[in-house]
Amino acid sequence: MNLLKNLLRSIKWSIAKNKTLFWILFPPDNLLKFEYANYAELQTWKFVKDQLKDYSSLCEIGCFNGRIPMILIKSLKQKRYVGFDLNFVAILIAKFLNFFKNFKNYRNLTFHSKRGVYASKENCELFVSVATFIYFSEIELIRFIDLIKINKSFKALILHEIFLNEKISQSNKTLTDKDINIHSISMIKKRFGKNYDIEVKRTFYPNWEKEDRISAILYIKINKSRNMPKIGIVFLIRTSK
Repeated sequence: MNLLKNLLRSIKWSIAKNKTLFWILFPPDNLLKFEYANYAELQTWKFVKDQLKDYSSLCEIGCFNGRIPMILIKSLKQKRYVGFDLNFVAILIAKFLNFFKNFKNYRNLTFHSKRGVYASKENCELFVSVATFIYFSEIELIRFIDLIKINKSFKALILHEIFLNEKISQSNKTLTDKDINIHSISMIKKRFGKNYDIEVKRTFYPNWEKEDRISAILYIKINKSRNMPKIGIVFLIRTSK
C-alpha cells in the first residue's frame, strides 16, 4: 500500500513539472468557484473598486478562471478588462463562463494565456496583481517594471503581495523560498524612481505574515508633476543705448 502511495506521489510530482498538464489532471478545488478566493483577494478588490472611477481600463495579472469580471460586473461596466494567466485551462473557463454570465460586457473582456510579464505591454491604464509577483523572479520583476514604465497607457499599478520584512532582513535582495520569490518594497520603489508616487498599505493577512515577511498593498501611480508642462521663465533685460 505504501509502495502504491509513493508511486502515485512520484507520478504527481513528475506531472507537476508541466504546470498545464498538472492542472488538467489535478485541478485546484476553486477552479470552478466564482467568488473571492480568500480575504486577501477581497481586501485587494475592495481597494481597487475605490480607485476604478479614475481609470477606463484594467489589466489583471493572474486572473485565474476570470471570476473578477463576474464579481465586479457593475463596477467594470463600460470599462475595458484584460486578464492574463499562464494556465490555458483556466483561461478557457474564463472565456466560456464570462460569455454566458457576463455577456452584456463580454465585448470589453479579453483573456490571454501568457506569462504575467507580457501584461506590461498591454494598453491599459490600471494594472492589478494579487499574489502573482511571488512567482516572478527578480529579473522578471525588473523587466516588468522597466517595460510598464515605457507603456504610454499605464497610469497605476496595485499589488497585494508578500514582501520582505526589511526591518528583519539585512538585505533588500529577493528571497527565494521553495517555489515563491519574496521581493522587497525598497527595490520596487528604487526601480520605479522619483516619477512615481508609491502608497504602502499594510494588510496583516495572517496566512502571509511571518517574521521575515509582511503582507501589503502597493498603490503605484505616475507622479502628477511628471505630466505637467515645463514652464520656462525668460527675463528680458532692457539695455539703454
